[in-house]
Amino acid sequence: MSLSRPSAFHHAAQAVAAARLGFVFDHEVGPDIRVKAWSALINEDQPWPRPMQAMVMLAGSIAEARAASTSAVKSRKQSAARNSPLSADLHLTEAELGELSQETSLLVEQQWTAIEGVATQLLSGRTLTFDQIASFVLWPRGS
Repeated sequence: MSLSRPSAFHHAAQAVAAARLGFVFDHEVGPDIRVKAWSALINEDQPWPRPMQAMVMLAGSIAEARAASTSAVKSRKQSAARNSPLSADLHLTEAELGELSQETSLLVEQQWTAIEGVATQLLSGRTLTFDQIASFVLWPRGS
């Protein structure tokens, strides 16, 4: 199964965001990843703070919009609208979701090179481990 360009950027952004936020996952990310894989895994083994869960989910939509050359403000609004059920699932207010959407947009912007690198690998049919994805992530100095 091959991923479309929007799906590759969506999954790449979620993987990069998860790694950057400190969520170490043991599944591989590849062309056959299921849509609900991140939400299921995040809730499965590691009780993660709800805001971080939301950021991983939001990162996919924001990167997908950016890859399609949508403006940053428009992509945040689209992402927040698309992820309204997310706010209910995670018991977040619309204000919290809006704030997290802005924070996630910044994360996506800062990690865009990493997201592009992972997306390129996914589009070529490769499957990546956490360590391979983490090697693309831009880490702060001293990390």
